[in-house]
Amino acid sequence: MAVFLSRPNANTDPQENPSTLGWLAISALILFTTTCIIIGVGNIIRPAFPLVTFIVGVFLYWRYPLLYLGFTWWIWFLTPLVRRLVDYRSGWVDPNIILLAPFLVTLITGITFIKYLPRSYHIGGFPFVIANF
Repeated sequence: MAVFLSRPNANTDPQENPSTLGWLAISALILFTTTCIIIGVGNIIRPAFPLVTFIVGVFLYWRYPLLYLGFTWWIWFLTPLVRRLVDYRSGWVDPNIILLAPFLVTLITGITFIKYLPRSYHIGGFPFVIANF
Protein backbone atom coordinates (compact mmCIF):
# COMPACT_ATOMS: atom_id res chain seq x y z
CA MET A 1 0.00 0.00 0.00
CA ALA A 2 2.86 2.38 0.83
CA VAL A 3 4.27 1.88 -2.66
CA PHE A 4 1.17 3.44 -4.19
CA LEU A 5 1.17 6.41 -1.82
CA SER A 6 4.75 7.48 -2.45
CA ARG A 7 5.65 9.81 -5.26
CA PRO A 8 7.62 8.18 -8.06
CA ASN A 9 10.53 10.66 -8.09
CA ALA A 10 10.54 12.13 -4.60
CA ASN A 11 13.53 14.44 -4.23
CA THR A 12 15.19 14.24 -0.86
CA ASP A 13 18.37 16.05 -1.90
CA PRO A 14 18.51 19.65 -0.56
CA GLN A 15 20.20 20.74 -3.80
CA GLU A 16 17.00 19.91 -5.70
CA ASN A 17 14.88 22.29 -3.63
CA PRO A 18 16.68 25.65 -3.76
CA SER A 19 14.77 27.29 -0.90
CA THR A 20 15.50 24.67 1.75
CA LEU A 21 18.08 26.82 3.54
CA GLY A 22 15.70 29.77 3.53
CA TRP A 23 12.95 27.76 5.14
CA LEU A 24 15.45 26.34 7.60
CA ALA A 25 16.46 29.86 8.67
CA ILE A 26 12.81 30.87 9.08
CA SER A 27 12.08 27.69 11.05
CA ALA A 28 15.06 28.35 13.33
CA LEU A 29 13.70 31.84 14.04
CA ILE A 30 10.26 30.43 14.82
CA LEU A 31 11.74 27.75 17.08
CA PHE A 32 13.95 30.26 18.91
CA THR A 33 11.05 32.69 19.43
CA THR A 34 8.62 30.01 20.57
CA THR A 35 11.16 28.49 22.97
CA CYS A 36 11.98 31.84 24.53
CA ILE A 37 8.31 32.71 24.95
CA ILE A 38 7.44 29.35 26.51
CA ILE A 39 10.40 29.43 28.90
CA GLY A 40 9.68 33.06 29.75
CA VAL A 41 13.12 34.54 29.18
CA GLY A 42 12.14 38.04 28.14
CA ASN A 43 15.58 39.44 28.88
CA ILE A 44 17.02 37.25 26.13
CA ILE A 45 14.35 37.57 23.48
CA ARG A 46 13.84 41.34 23.72
CA PRO A 47 17.24 42.27 22.21
CA ALA A 48 17.72 38.99 20.32
CA PHE A 49 14.46 38.97 18.33
CA PRO A 50 15.21 42.12 16.27
CA LEU A 51 18.80 41.00 15.77
CA VAL A 52 17.91 37.48 14.65
CA THR A 53 15.10 38.67 12.36
CA PHE A 54 17.52 41.16 10.77
CA ILE A 55 20.10 38.41 10.19
CA VAL A 56 17.47 36.08 8.71
CA GLY A 57 16.18 38.97 6.58
CA VAL A 58 19.65 39.73 5.19
CA PHE A 59 20.18 36.05 4.43
CA LEU A 60 16.84 35.80 2.64
CA TYR A 61 17.39 39.08 0.78
CA TRP A 62 20.65 37.88 -0.76
CA ARG A 63 19.81 34.22 -1.32
CA TYR A 64 16.00 33.97 -1.71
CA PRO A 65 14.38 37.31 -2.63
CA LEU A 66 10.87 35.86 -2.96
CA LEU A 67 11.05 34.33 0.49
CA TYR A 68 12.34 37.67 1.78
CA LEU A 69 9.18 39.44 0.59
CA GLY A 70 6.89 36.97 2.33
CA PHE A 71 9.10 37.00 5.42
CA THR A 72 8.88 40.80 5.60
CA TRP A 73 5.09 40.74 5.43
CA TRP A 74 4.85 38.07 8.13
CA ILE A 75 7.26 39.93 10.39
CA TRP A 76 5.08 43.04 10.09
CA PHE A 77 1.98 41.01 10.97
CA LEU A 78 3.39 38.84 13.76
CA THR A 79 5.81 41.10 15.63
CA PRO A 80 3.06 42.81 17.69
CA LEU A 81 1.80 39.36 18.71
CA VAL A 82 5.32 38.30 19.72
CA ARG A 83 5.68 41.47 21.76
CA ARG A 84 2.37 40.88 23.55
CA LEU A 85 3.27 37.26 24.31
CA VAL A 86 6.69 38.25 25.65
CA ASP A 87 5.12 40.99 27.77
CA TYR A 88 2.52 38.55 29.09
CA ARG A 89 5.12 35.91 30.03
CA SER A 90 7.98 38.13 31.20
CA GLY A 91 6.47 41.42 32.28
CA TRP A 92 5.73 44.65 30.48
CA VAL A 93 8.58 46.95 29.48
CA ASP A 94 7.75 50.38 28.04
CA PRO A 95 10.48 50.93 25.42
CA ASN A 96 10.18 47.46 23.92
CA ILE A 97 12.74 46.98 21.17
CA ILE A 98 10.95 43.93 19.77
CA LEU A 99 8.88 46.35 17.71
CA LEU A 100 12.03 47.42 15.83
CA ALA A 101 12.19 44.06 14.02
CA PRO A 102 9.84 44.91 11.11
CA PHE A 103 11.59 48.22 10.52
CA LEU A 104 15.01 46.58 10.49
CA VAL A 105 13.87 43.88 8.06
CA THR A 106 12.31 46.48 5.76
CA LEU A 107 15.41 48.67 6.00
CA ILE A 108 17.31 45.97 4.10
CA THR A 109 15.55 47.05 0.91
CA GLY A 110 17.43 50.36 1.16
CA ILE A 111 20.36 48.48 -0.37
CA THR A 112 18.39 48.19 -3.62
CA PHE A 113 17.42 51.85 -3.44
CA ILE A 114 21.03 52.96 -3.08
CA LYS A 115 22.17 50.52 -5.76
CA TYR A 116 19.73 51.73 -8.42
CA LEU A 117 19.59 55.43 -7.51
CA PRO A 118 22.35 56.49 -9.94
CA ARG A 119 20.72 54.53 -12.75
CA SER A 120 17.37 56.23 -12.16
CA TYR A 121 19.11 59.59 -12.28
CA HIS A 122 20.61 58.82 -15.69
CA ILE A 123 17.43 57.48 -17.30
CA GLY A 124 15.28 60.37 -16.14
CA GLY A 125 13.45 58.73 -13.25
CA PHE A 126 15.08 60.78 -10.52
CA PRO A 127 12.12 63.21 -10.13
CA PHE A 128 9.90 60.23 -9.38
CA VAL A 129 12.33 59.06 -6.73
CA ILE A 130 12.40 62.47 -5.10
CA ALA A 131 8.59 62.64 -5.20
CA ASN A 132 8.47 59.71 -2.77
CA PHE A 133 10.06 61.87 -0.12
